[in-house]
Amino acid sequence: MAKEHALIKNLPAVETLGNATVICSDKTGTLTLNKMTVTHLANGDDFLNKKILKAQKAVKNNNAYKDLMYAASLCNDASLSPASPEEIIGDPTEGALIPLAQDFGYSVSSLRKEYPRLGEYPFDSIRKRMSTIHEINNEYVAYIKGALDELLPLCDSIATSNGVQKLTKTDKENILALSHKMSDQALRVLGFASRTILNLPQENENIEQHLVFLGAVGMIDPARDEVKASIKMARKAGIKTIMITGDHKNTAVAIAKNLGIYANGNTVISGTELNEMTDSELDQAVKSTTVFARVSPNDKLSDELGGGSMTALPFIETKAGDVSAYIPTNVISITDGQIFLDSDRFYSGIRPAIDAGTSVSRVGGNAQVKAMKKVAGTLRTDLASYSELESFAQFGSDLDEATQAKLNRGRRTVEVLKQPLHKPLPVEKQVLILYALTHGFLDPVKVDDILPYQDGLFDYFDANHKDLLDEIANTGKLPETEKLDAAIKEYAATFQASEK
Repeated sequence: MAKEHALIKNLPAVETLGNATVICSDKTGTLTLNKMTVTHLANGDDFLNKKILKAQKAVKNNNAYKDLMYAASLCNDASLSPASPEEIIGDPTEGALIPLAQDFGYSVSSLRKEYPRLGEYPFDSIRKRMSTIHEINNEYVAYIKGALDELLPLCDSIATSNGVQKLTKTDKENILALSHKMSDQALRVLGFASRTILNLPQENENIEQHLVFLGAVGMIDPARDEVKASIKMARKAGIKTIMITGDHKNTAVAIAKNLGIYANGNTVISGTELNEMTDSELDQAVKSTTVFARVSPNDKLSDELGGGSMTALPFIETKAGDVSAYIPTNVISITDGQIFLDSDRFYSGIRPAIDAGTSVSRVGGNAQVKAMKKVAGTLRTDLASYSELESFAQFGSDLDEATQAKLNRGRRTVEVLKQPLHKPLPVEKQVLILYALTHGFLDPVKVDDILPYQDGLFDYFDANHKDLLDEIANTGKLPETEKLDAAIKEYAATFQASEK
């Protein structure tokens, strides 16, 4: 198993894989290589003339794409590695724009030196765009990059070779129709716009309106060679694969068709549709759904989709529908599967794990894993909130005392989850340590003392509160909060006294 990039720490984890009926997987970097290349593009004139050009053809008229290349170069956080000019540092989607600009004769580093960034509105999963501000020819120019279907409604005009023209409703419909053609070819489409402003914006001022549309690019992220065969193998074994992605529906469906995930009769659910569905509606919809598109990171972490991880890597659901195993993630070492896989080899690694699992009888009751799922769900929510808060903190946002405390708890949680296990844990004890973690009982404990604390907690409960562990194991429910909290506090006092 290790040779196949699957490290098994606990045999029941393989049993879970053997009972799997659904695999939900993020697309980028798991099903695909996460190596983006721009293959098609169009500026304002191209869109008005209802045509999309191959990048290799458009480069022959590079001056016509100056505004588009400026936006792609400056509204971009990726960069070239100083150690290796061929290596991109940063997000692969943004990284694909750097060689594009170079092909068109623009040095990204030179443009950034000449027109340094004076302000920015960072990308977030709600707006689906980012903006940067630069001084060009004694004017402040904002460049905006993002999902075309989110960006286009903010545009009032379009840049052409004859100057800026009004953007009509018909123009917008034609632009969307052409972008959908790119999406149908499995291309991820990014739109670009600009706006000239008189002064640098004040805090919370919205400059992302009344924009000038500059054009769009389409980029391909090739599927991994081994994935298609693995999905076919899984289907023969009675395992359904569902793809979850932030891409446009058309792009998602095109890739899913190529991989054998989507077939005639299947449905696609967008993040917006997902958020508007009731639980009963979703229960019915997922029976035929094989693609979730335009979903946010929080959607990937939601209970509606069964869970996920901080890196939105794949999870697995058992036939009983009550276990989600995250592969790979730090969470897994304490929670469900205790399996580590190289994410680059997820499908090639999971095949032998599933094969092995099908030959091992299932040990442990569904009641235990239901309790596990409930507590792990709390942890997923905490990690999702932490991820968002960490983003705010990194950009220097001021946080109030309560929010800062929540961020510190999240950082603490991540540190705790990085600690290795030195012995397998029964599910009821996994539930116990997760409960203690998510309810702040481990906050005062030093990272180096986590394992001694954890071992002591289990021994203390074995000796003094075996009834609470048995209740989790036998009923699948958490004991009364007051009882559980009181028992953990008893142990915490004993642990602190022993440390002194």
